[in-house]
This record gives sequence, structure tokens and C-alpha cells, in this order.
Amino acid sequence: SLTRLRWLGHATVRLELSGTRFLFDPMLAGGIGPVRRRARSADLDVEPVDAIVVSHAHQDHLHLASLRRLDKATVVILPQGAGRLVRALGFGDVRELDVEATTTIGDVRIRPGER
Repeated sequence: SLTRLRWLGHATVRLELSGTRFLFDPMLAGGIGPVRRRARSADLDVEPVDAIVVSHAHQDHLHLASLRRLDKATVVILPQGAGRLVRALGFGDVRELDVEATTTIGDVRIRPGER
């Protein structure tokens, strides 16, 4: 069941589902390219999460500067082939998923959609 949802702008969403906290596509900077935020980046601090989910490897979804701000003990789930970038930042539990794979965080099973 959906407990709490917070939209942080662009594609960045914090979602609490079945007691498990997720951060989707963290772009916590003031902007990137033509994408600008109204809130200052300091206002975009997020509460700790259990997992970070990256939908795809475009820079405004897989934003390395934003990932550097997050706890390296957090699980990161992202498309197959993008994990090396996140591992290089110091994240230890990096799960690359292809369209057939699944992973579980808490009571939530994650399965990528069709491409």
C-alpha cells in the first residue's frame, strides 16, 4: 500500500511503500542543461531511503553529482550496464536489472517494465 509520496521535481520522487523508502531518479541539483528548479539545491535534501531506483542512464535521471550526496550504504537499482558508474562513486550494493530480472527491497518486489 502507498504510504507516502513526495515529488521533488522533474522525475525525482520519494516513495514509501509497505514501509520501504525509495528515491527515484535523484536529481537534487539546482538544474542541469535546460532543466531548472525553483527550489535551491540545499532545499532538496531528502530523508534516508532504503533504495535508490534509476529508470535509465540519461544524465537527468542518473545524476552522478546527486548520487554523491546520498548514503553509499543505500541499495541502488538501475538498468543493466549502468552499474559501473555508481560503483565508482562508492556504492556497495548496486543491482543492475535487465527486463527479465527482479529484486526485492523489504516487502517490495521490483521488476523493470518492458522497453
